[in-house]
Order: sequence, then C-alpha cells, then structure tokens
Amino acid sequence: MALDQQRSGQMSDSIFVMIPLTLSGGLQDAYSSVDGSAYASTMCVGNLRSGMACLSAAIRTRDRTRLQEAGKYGSIILLFALGAGAGNLLTRYMGTKTIWISCGLLMVSCLLMAADRRLKSDGSC
Repeated sequence: MALDQQRSGQMSDSIFVMIPLTLSGGLQDAYSSVDGSAYASTMCVGNLRSGMACLSAAIRTRDRTRLQEAGKYGSIILLFALGAGAGNLLTRYMGTKTIWISCGLLMVSCLLMAADRRLKSDGSC
C-alpha cells in the first residue's frame, strides 16, 4: 500500500515538469535543415532513421552525395551524444548550476542565428 502511495506522489510531482517540457518541445522549431537535409533538432530517432536510410541508399547505389548526407546525420547524432555526455559529467561536478551553461550556449546560438538572418535580409553574402 505504501508503494502505491509513493508512486502516486511521484506521478503528481512529475506532472509539473512534464507539462512545461512537453509544451516547450512542441513550441520549438523541431524540424530544420542542414545543407538542404531536413533534421529533427529536438530528438534523435528521426535523425537515426534518416541517416541509416541515406547510408543504405549510398551503399546500394554507390552514390557519394547520399554518403555525404548520411555523414551529416551521423555528425548531428554524434554531437547530440557528446552534448548529453558532457551534460552528465558537468552535472556531477557543478550540480544544477550546469543549466546556466546550456542557457549561455542557447544565447550564443540565438545571436548567431539573428546575425545570419540579418545578413541574408540585407542582401549581403
């Protein structure tokens, strides 16, 4: 009986994290592109599927462009895994303060995207 009550408490507490997390994931621009290849920026499964499809097509048809596309997807997946590993290690040493590193990286990314859009809208480059 106590175990059921504990699970009930965990579920009700987790809902305060789950709802904002789900909403923020839904509001993000989840799909983007890199050199014309669509990729999912908030998940890894779709990228893995697309990468394997490109790799399979490259092997079957010996098409170098498909192989390069598979490499792009592989790079995205590798960077995701490296980021997750780095986050794990940093959390062990810095605790919850690690989130500020993510905030800083997101801020730099936003500034770079804004600068890129400004350059493209000015007609430069």
